[in-house]
Amino acid sequence: MTKTKRIKVNIMTFGCTMNQAHSEMLAGMLVKKGFELVDDENRADVVIVNSCAVKLPTENKILARVQKLVQKKRVIVTGCLAELVPERIIKLGASVVSVHHFDKIPEVISRVLKGELIDIHGFRYIERVNLPRVIENPLIIPVPIGFGCDGECAFCADRLIWGKYKSYSLEKIVEDVRRFVKKGAKEIRLTAHDTACYGWDRGYTLADLLEKLVEIEGDFRIRVGMMSPNAFMKVYEDVLEVIKSTDKIYHFFHLPVQSGSNQVLKLMKRKHSVEDLIYLVNVIRKYFPDTMLVTDIIVGFPGETDEDFELTKKLLLEVKPDRVHISKYGDRPGTLAAKMKPKVRSQIVKKRSYELTCLAQRIAFEINQKYIGKNVNVLMLESYPDKKGYLGRMQNYKRVLVFEEVKLGEWISAQVKKVTWRYLIGKVL
Repeated sequence: MTKTKRIKVNIMTFGCTMNQAHSEMLAGMLVKKGFELVDDENRADVVIVNSCAVKLPTENKILARVQKLVQKKRVIVTGCLAELVPERIIKLGASVVSVHHFDKIPEVISRVLKGELIDIHGFRYIERVNLPRVIENPLIIPVPIGFGCDGECAFCADRLIWGKYKSYSLEKIVEDVRRFVKKGAKEIRLTAHDTACYGWDRGYTLADLLEKLVEIEGDFRIRVGMMSPNAFMKVYEDVLEVIKSTDKIYHFFHLPVQSGSNQVLKLMKRKHSVEDLIYLVNVIRKYFPDTMLVTDIIVGFPGETDEDFELTKKLLLEVKPDRVHISKYGDRPGTLAAKMKPKVRSQIVKKRSYELTCLAQRIAFEINQKYIGKNVNVLMLESYPDKKGYLGRMQNYKRVLVFEEVKLGEWISAQVKKVTWRYLIGKVL
């Protein structure tokens, strides 16, 4: 009796932590249905591209990749871009199964292999918890806790793709995390488009979820993902008290401000002010002086003046974030900002981006220099092949690179010998 050949599938993932989790879930569903996962796209019968729609350069990069892939492979595009611009993808000759329908991919693969061009998009609720998964790194698990947004930002396509915020079941999230920790997970990354909104639609808050998660037995850490300042303002007291009561939550806060100018924030339709961010940072640092602060900045938003840009630099110098995600503004389909004028000239945007990047890296390097000579405890989580070393995280989520052989998943003591703006470099004690 001849053995039936299994269909080989390659999954390419672009974008955020949530997309990484979705790809692991998709892989889990495919394996359960009998498909074979392959790392090499050339060996695959079907390539699935899990796409990101947050930035124009990312969109162009993904679509250029899809255009090359369709010349030699059957391709299915899922993720956010498949919901935002399905017509562009179909024109390239790839099938569309958007993020709201990714659980249908195992069923449509056979149709795609027969040459059918599939187009499945449109909003549909899926609770992405307690699903089968193929975990990329068993020590680090991204856990989606909800999706959508309470904001109406003029520049953002995510709100068009995902809609209003919806939280996943607290009980199911706790069940997922308990299961992952029992299997050896050491870092749980809670992810959503805005984790600070968690639970509002269900009658509870992020603090309630964190209280339940830290009750789970085991030596693990929780990283709370991005929180918009206006949403965090409503829950910060309770959240900070929970973090203070335990060592299971990293002292890490990702609060995207987007601009240091209140005038630009109004144009962006952000629901917070510059003063709100400064207030939150000051409160956080009173609780945790060593906290790691990350923020996001968009440069060149329509109407941004030289004065506005100087205010952004001033803000960074005041709050001194450890990391800044800097994006050059680009129109996104269907957004209010796409119609806004005046647009900032591209050469000015490029110059501002470079200037801000240099400033952010200088601030980060100066912060990291304060650790030189200090002994630190580090949870080792992954190998770092390019540097032939191993990477871990301190309690404040600072990355530490060591070159000695260590056992992943365990805590080590190291002395910081030198630093870059990205990470600390230590010697194992």
